[in-house]
Amino acid sequence: MEKQLRYKGEFFSVAGVRWRVEIWQDAQVPYLAVGELRFPADSPLVFEWAETDKLEPVQGSAATLQIVSKADRQYKDLYTVEAGSVRMDAYRNDVLYWSGTMDTEIYEEPFSYEKEYEVKLTFSDFAMLEQRNFSLRGARTIGSLIESIIAETKINHRGITRHISTTCPDMSGEMLDAVAVSCENFYDEEGAPLTMREVLDEILRPFALRLVQRAGNLFIYDLNALQTTFEPETVRWESDDAVLGVDKIYKNVTLSFSPYPQKELYTTTLTKKLLDERADCYYVAKDNGQNIQARNNIGFMIDLKKTPGVSGELEINTSSAMLFKITPVYSGYEAFGIASRVRNVHTLLSSSYGVTPIDTSANSNSYIFKVCRTLSLPETRSIFESSTSGVADFGATNIMLRLKVEALIDARYNPFEEATDSNEKGGYEKLQNIKEYSIAYKLRIKDLNGDVKMHYENKVQTQGTIFPNIPKTYYKEIDGKWVDGDVVNEDPWVTTLNYYDNGYTAWNGGWKTNKVGYSHSYIPRDSSGDGDLIPIPVGCQGYTLELTVIGCFGRRRTLSGLESLMTDSQERPKWILYKMPELTLVNHQGKEIEGNDIEYKSWLNSSAKEEKKIETIVGTPNTENNFGMGILMKASSRVTLYKFTRAGITTSLEKLLIGTWYSNYNKRMNTLSGTVRLLNYFGTYTDANENGTYLMVSDVQDVIMDESNVKLAEIAVDNFEGIVYE
Repeated sequence: MEKQLRYKGEFFSVAGVRWRVEIWQDAQVPYLAVGELRFPADSPLVFEWAETDKLEPVQGSAATLQIVSKADRQYKDLYTVEAGSVRMDAYRNDVLYWSGTMDTEIYEEPFSYEKEYEVKLTFSDFAMLEQRNFSLRGARTIGSLIESIIAETKINHRGITRHISTTCPDMSGEMLDAVAVSCENFYDEEGAPLTMREVLDEILRPFALRLVQRAGNLFIYDLNALQTTFEPETVRWESDDAVLGVDKIYKNVTLSFSPYPQKELYTTTLTKKLLDERADCYYVAKDNGQNIQARNNIGFMIDLKKTPGVSGELEINTSSAMLFKITPVYSGYEAFGIASRVRNVHTLLSSSYGVTPIDTSANSNSYIFKVCRTLSLPETRSIFESSTSGVADFGATNIMLRLKVEALIDARYNPFEEATDSNEKGGYEKLQNIKEYSIAYKLRIKDLNGDVKMHYENKVQTQGTIFPNIPKTYYKEIDGKWVDGDVVNEDPWVTTLNYYDNGYTAWNGGWKTNKVGYSHSYIPRDSSGDGDLIPIPVGCQGYTLELTVIGCFGRRRTLSGLESLMTDSQERPKWILYKMPELTLVNHQGKEIEGNDIEYKSWLNSSAKEEKKIETIVGTPNTENNFGMGILMKASSRVTLYKFTRAGITTSLEKLLIGTWYSNYNKRMNTLSGTVRLLNYFGTYTDANENGTYLMVSDVQDVIMDESNVKLAEIAVDNFEGIVYE
């Protein structure tokens, strides 16, 4: 909804400066008449930049507007609307000077007067960000994140000006527009987001950047850049309240960077809430249904529900699959997941036998379910990178994906009871010939537009085709690899999850977890453990990892090779159930990885008492083994960034930040405070009697008096001499 001009008015300062105030409010169409604002003689408009440390990322400001209510409760309706819907713009001699939105939660006016009384309205520029949750996904440049967040303030401004001295080697153009971070970094393990204000702070902090609104513009700057950009202007004291003081100094500074390693990329399990309403309940007998009316013949209960899935995390093909929940009675195990084949169960309302709630064709090319949650992966090299000798260099990678999908594939009426004559012993014995089950799936990496960048393969087609008939399987296992683009002809069988007992013993049914899925694994199959090990391709940070499970087929070894069983309906399993997949990060040996925080410490001034602790969640790694969603990357290639440059020093971003703190807090530096001529611009300042470059750290402006009551803090260029990092 657009904002329409609701009120406006003008007044002059004692120095003859004309101030115009406009109040804009959300409305579908322009207001029939623009109301006139009337101002009291004393302090109609005051701006305040509350005192903020000179290295704190955001310096917000507020405005207090006092106006005369010509009628009873004339402005009360301004406080009954949504935050951000009312904005004040202030102009100094017809040039935009300040903008902010109304604080709709604070309202007070005299209640004893009918008219002609003063009402105080309050506005702020960045406070609304504390009420807005972050909602972006994928990898975004720092610059685009800042602009997106600023847009959420709903304020008016004349532009965003940058004064930044930090650069990044091998990158051209504006640094903030070339460096990216994964937005998933700003959500906790439960998926709850940070506020926009928190995100803004955290993307500015590691670069030693600050954001402030001054003179109608937004400025993003670092202290080092200011001193080479601006010539300090001498302040003019307007009163006898000027005070010379000293700024803080610190004994040491400890900086901790938490990269937020997402070791468990996807481990969501379905909850009972999904099946509480409108689920169909069935029971499974211990045998083929003999004496089904006897209560002690019930093995377990199973709830089934057709649903499209869980928004943002799981998509289910309702024509091929249903949610299930198993509740054990005399057999079975409690489990949740997705069913694609359930036969010969009983309803609670009928004693009829042979109810088949779902029986998807095992050879269907239609998918069963899809994990579509946005994930962020660390950078690594392919585990199958070969050395000049032709032998795989297994030490060239440090992180891999372990993909586990626990599945139940069984021919028995009750897969948790012994295979007897009444529990499909014949079908169960036929499945003993199966040496391996395979589940076809797709693992694809998509960009922010949803386009497939690459897909994973661990099979190669040797001859013939597997669709629509499957007399034989013409697919050979290969070392897993990532291939650019999407799967050719949507062929799903180039990637499979393989289920087998170690040593290729007979298949004995029940719950199984897939094993390593490529033939020449450097980890022996009998010791690799559960789950497939998948290399992570270079340059996929911030993209979406999408897992799609398609269907399963069984194979047995014959004289002519591996032959499919799915053409024989008698040998098809009665149960095909999937638990939710697990995607975790492991090292190249399949072991759990560490993702510890990175910490730096440096002495500033041993004579000081106070210690400074800085915590960041965006930054650079100190070794190739560090990973996480907070690691900065090159936007064009998604390659991890390790070094930045400021003041002629190239090192990690964290050490540069410590250098800025060292330069500004390792020795006594001046502060100046008092009433000065209105500081109606952005820049640096100095004093005729106290040399140095000063930054405004607080400012209260009474514009009708053309005065600023300020506090100025001395700043210094970055100096790394004498810094010792621990």
